[in-house]
Amino acid sequence: PVIQIATRNFKAGNYHNGTLLQINASISNVKNTRDPQFNHHNADDSIEYTVNLDLSDEQSSTELFRIQFSKEGRCLGVSKAGDPVVKFCNPRENDAFVFKNGKLRSEELNSCIGVDKTITKFLAFMDCKEAVNMELINDYLVQKPDHESEVKLCLSALDNSEESDWKPTNRPELGDNVGLAECEETVSSVNLLEETSFLKDRAALLLPLPETLNETCNFTACGVNRHAPPVKTLPSDDIERCQNLTRCVTVVTKTARRPLFVIRLAKSLRERINMDLAMIVIDDGPDGYSAEIMNEIAKFPNMKYIISDSPDLGIAEGRTIGLHMVKTKYFLLLDDDMVVTDQTNITKQIEILDTTDVTLVGGLVGGKFASFLRFGSREGSPVLFHYPGSCVRANQTIPGFPDCFRCEITQNIFIAKTQDAINSGGWSRELKTIEHKDFFSRLKAAGKKVAYCPGFSASNRQNEKGVEIVDGSESSYDKQNYRTLRFSRTKKMKRRFCNRWNIFEVVTSDENPAWMFDRD
Repeated sequence: PVIQIATRNFKAGNYHNGTLLQINASISNVKNTRDPQFNHHNADDSIEYTVNLDLSDEQSSTELFRIQFSKEGRCLGVSKAGDPVVKFCNPRENDAFVFKNGKLRSEELNSCIGVDKTITKFLAFMDCKEAVNMELINDYLVQKPDHESEVKLCLSALDNSEESDWKPTNRPELGDNVGLAECEETVSSVNLLEETSFLKDRAALLLPLPETLNETCNFTACGVNRHAPPVKTLPSDDIERCQNLTRCVTVVTKTARRPLFVIRLAKSLRERINMDLAMIVIDDGPDGYSAEIMNEIAKFPNMKYIISDSPDLGIAEGRTIGLHMVKTKYFLLLDDDMVVTDQTNITKQIEILDTTDVTLVGGLVGGKFASFLRFGSREGSPVLFHYPGSCVRANQTIPGFPDCFRCEITQNIFIAKTQDAINSGGWSRELKTIEHKDFFSRLKAAGKKVAYCPGFSASNRQNEKGVEIVDGSESSYDKQNYRTLRFSRTKKMKRRFCNRWNIFEVVTSDENPAWMFDRD
């Protein structure tokens, strides 16, 4: 994958505007989730992006890690009884490990992981001299065998239910034990998350908690519930108006082998806005397209169409790459299967961003999705509440724009301040899909203000036969493959999103709690 782990550099091959840009990744073997800093180097018609990692603020950066089970995103940690168990990846708890000289040592206990002498299926903490020797091989923590003929055993989560007889599980529950089991991808694959980078990535979970915790919200994510102050009009001296859309806005779109949808979107933008905005498209790879499609792409000189070297880059990763390539003050996010209409009034949304302290202005694709978000408890379990339609019901209008409302999450049609989105962390790379609430939760945690304008809309159009690109011809995309990539793992990504925020589920509610109408 492109820009996913470690000390990573990626170079874009030569391109001319309107043609394909191929990105190839060079990735080291050290797992790392550090947010990269991008340096842009332009020379002639080529472009190079180099990611620099600043290690000056940490020590032993290659030794201290969180051990994350890859499939659903929970971590190895220390129980209250001092045993190695499955836990949320919680930055407030010291569940970091030193992995050095084949030993996995808990920083909190200063003890290493070895085979439990009482229940040999389990692992336990003990003196490092007696601990298991392990090595990291292709994302597995593998016990070093005494003899080559021995079956390789990997650190794995175990099902603690009695009827399971502690078999390995790919859906570990909180508190499940860990043991050594035959290496299996969905059970034994782990990510080693460098500790300083992990803390930066999960900084929202380190926000100050309410002074008085109660049964309504008494867990790690409750600090995110801060209600941003009302939207303010900027002082006249601070207002810098966008005079030319082509110099202010870049369209960012992630696609998954659907170039014809992208071409249709670009055509609708040209027809409705009467100009070609800069457009960055990130596609899965690694293959290129036919000459017919290439010729259609070439008709949009301001479009950079980027094909990843990964066949499954993911929505979040692709959008983050596109976001970091934006050079304009604002970016317009659109899905590839959208078509802009007369209701896609970009100028008005730019006016809001120019004249207020709003970070993002979202619009409508359909339904009543736009909402406030709130972490809380349901039947004693930590959850995230989503209140569809609540932004309009609360009726907290934006100064000077009475048909736009204060909000916290909108649909995938929005214009935002580029640097604010970057500073808030963008999209989480570990979420292939179900990335939307994570992005807006990060904005909320950062105190950024969101506006919702239901009159700002686009049409979502899909066609079983594909998209017409030249008169009298239709072409289709591999819809089954797209559905496999996008929808087959929806449940998995929902669980991974929940584990990122240390919650059990997202709850949709039509209630109108009092805090929603607080204008302070």
